[in-house]
Amino acid sequence: MVFVSFGIRLRINIEAANMIESFGNYVRHRIAPVVMKTKDGYRIVFAPTISGQSIAHAYMRALTDLSLSRGLNLCDDCKNYKVIGGFLKRSGDPNTPSDDRVRTCVVDDVTGYMAAVENVSTVMKRTSRIMFSYMVPDVDVAEATVMPQFHVRFNQQQNENDIFQIESGSAIYMLGIGIDVNGIGLLSNNTHTDDYLERVATTFDALISLFSGGYVGAKKSRYLPLIDVLGGVSAISDPIPFSVSSPKYGEYVKDTLNRAKAYVEALNNSNSSSKTINEKIIVIYFDKEGIINSDICKDYPKSNNIECENAGNLDEMIKKTKDKALSWIKPSESTTSQK
Repeated sequence: MVFVSFGIRLRINIEAANMIESFGNYVRHRIAPVVMKTKDGYRIVFAPTISGQSIAHAYMRALTDLSLSRGLNLCDDCKNYKVIGGFLKRSGDPNTPSDDRVRTCVVDDVTGYMAAVENVSTVMKRTSRIMFSYMVPDVDVAEATVMPQFHVRFNQQQNENDIFQIESGSAIYMLGIGIDVNGIGLLSNNTHTDDYLERVATTFDALISLFSGGYVGAKKSRYLPLIDVLGGVSAISDPIPFSVSSPKYGEYVKDTLNRAKAYVEALNNSNSSSKTINEKIIVIYFDKEGIINSDICKDYPKSNNIECENAGNLDEMIKKTKDKALSWIKPSESTTSQK
């Protein structure tokens, strides 16, 4: 199977991207416990985070808009997500067969669904082919904080000012993403939809739109987040999945490459009498912080089933990753006898 993993570093200032609840006129930002390294070991700190569910919702909006523009299949629920206020994904309809759901909706296919009926035990579900971590601050190198912002809105009916406060967060965030490329468009008979290759390409292109198109965030009419993508790394692996190292400040690209090299050697040089796996991995990275050696790829020759490439920015890294993944898909996997 072709599997893709991303690790991305982002600097985000003054965001209200994941609000969880309000107490009267006070709206809280999501926070979570994060492990921070200290000179004496480790300790837990509470820091602003953005949930994987929040990122996935933004991604679904990007995927829907892109699929609509390309004429790909979408169900009515996803087409009308702006009117509905979210993605229902035909959740109250367990009668439509799973393969029909996959064929008729790219969003259901790529991001998964669950359909059930009240008082009926039947549940139909599909696991998402794309995975998102929480967006977590890199607290080892920079403090992350949440601070309430004071606002006033004039109430004309009462002829007085309404006071409200909204917590905002700023941090160097880390994000992990995984994509099961072979699982996209996959039907129950282990064939793929006719538009499999286009669905794979759109899955990656929607990631570009997710960041460059401004889909990340909430309360964006007045809290449009200021996002600067600092760096990132991706890995395309086949046939056994491999995930990049956590994109923490420092040698996360080198660590990914060292792990990939050891991973390939361990899998391909097994003493077992079984068939050789022939694991191969391509690592692509970009760096705007100046923390990665620009000649790092020279130490990892392609002849050892490891390939290393540099990219200029996030969009280029995703595009290169997409092109490599598409080139690894076998022709037999991109066709199906069913419509």
